[in-house]
Parts: sequence; structure tokens; C-alpha cells
Amino acid sequence: MHLKIAYVYSRPALYRSYATLLTVAQTAIDQQSSDADIQHVAIQRQILTGQELLDETLMRLNHDEEQTNGITFDSSKLTTSELRRMLTVQAVPETNLVELAAIGYQAEILAPIINSWIDIYLQRRAEEVKQSTGLTLEALGEELTGLEDKILSKREELEDFRQINEITSLGREYLFEN
Repeated sequence: MHLKIAYVYSRPALYRSYATLLTVAQTAIDQQSSDADIQHVAIQRQILTGQELLDETLMRLNHDEEQTNGITFDSSKLTTSELRRMLTVQAVPETNLVELAAIGYQAEILAPIINSWIDIYLQRRAEEVKQSTGLTLEALGEELTGLEDKILSKREELEDFRQINEITSLGREYLFEN
């Protein structure tokens, strides 16, 4: 029994740093967001643990000491596969929340890893939303232009109808001029 206790105490401490992140799926303009979108949360879990996001996180850790509180990360010491083993993403049941955790033997690097990971994820989401918003605005602009053309066409048809049928009305002319 004493041998097992000595083994446990001789092992290095394992530290954990975590954060909770709210993910919300984009909805169509005329739709409401659902309370808990489990499919969206699952997709975001895949994105968070994806190769591109982890590569970018590692690159930021290696090149941006200010964001990591002066801690220098040597890319030869921490690889993307090691980073992937350190990081976990767990969905909080029946919510749009995910818990991000970093587990490792060096407590001082865990919080900067989590912070960089979240920053990069949020930047990517912001870019995605910006791009999506731009596409939506473009589509709405095209729709508006189409509607303006239809209104002008109908006004011309109405004016032709009025001239053919010799319809004059001061009130209607006043409305078209303004």
C-alpha cells in the first residue's frame, strides 16, 4: 500500500486550465435562433480541434510573446500533435456552450494556450460572419435593385394606361411627383 502512495506522490503534477465559450449558429434574417443547437456545437468542436486552427494557435504562441505573458514557446518542444493531446473540447449538455481545456505539466503555459486558441477561433468566426454578412448585403442590394426596376416599370405602365384612357387626377400626379 505504501508503495502505491509513493508512486502517486513522485509523479509530476498535472495542471488544467479551462474556459467556457458560447457558440451561436448564424440564422437567416427572418429566423430566430434556437435555444440549443447541438449540431452547431458539434461542428464548432470539430473546428476547434481542426489542424488549421491548432497550427495557427501554435504559430501565434511561437511568435507572439506579448500575448503569452512573456513565455517563449519553442516550436521544437511543442508540436501540433502534442498541442492536440493537451487540448479538449466538451459540449455542455443542452446549451450552446463548449468547455475548452488545456491539460499539461507546465501550469504557466496552459492559460496562454487557451487564450490564443480562443482568440484565433473568435477571429475566424468574426471573419466568417463578416463574409456572410457581406454576401447577404450584396444579395439584398440586388433584390432591392430588382424591386426598384419593377416599380419603375409598373409606374410607366400606369402612366401609359392613364394617357391611353385619358385619366387625369391631380391627387395621383402629386403622389408620383413626390
